[in-house]
Amino acid sequence: MSTRNRKLQETLEGLRAELDAETSLDPQLRARLEHTVEQIQAALDKTPPGSEIATDGASFTGRLSESARHFEATHPDIASALGRVIDALAALGI
Repeated sequence: MSTRNRKLQETLEGLRAELDAETSLDPQLRARLEHTVEQIQAALDKTPPGSEIATDGASFTGRLSESARHFEATHPDIASALGRVIDALAALGI
C-alpha cells in the first residue's frame, strides 16, 4: 500500500471512530456516510500494493463535501474528520 493510500486508510479509520462515537446522527445521514466510506474502503482494498487508489473521486469527494457542510454546525468533530478524508483523497488526485 502506498504511503498516500495508507494515510487515506488511517483517515477513514478516524472517521469511522467519530461516527461510532456519535449517537445522535440522523439514521439516513449515517447510512449515507457509512456507504460512502465503505465504497472508498472497497476501492482501497482492490488497489494493488504500491499502486494509487482508482475511484470515481468526484463522486466520493462531492458526497463527503456535502456531508461536511451539513455537519459543520451540529457535529464539528465529524465535519473535521470528513475534511481530513477529503484532503487525503485530494492528495491522491481524487
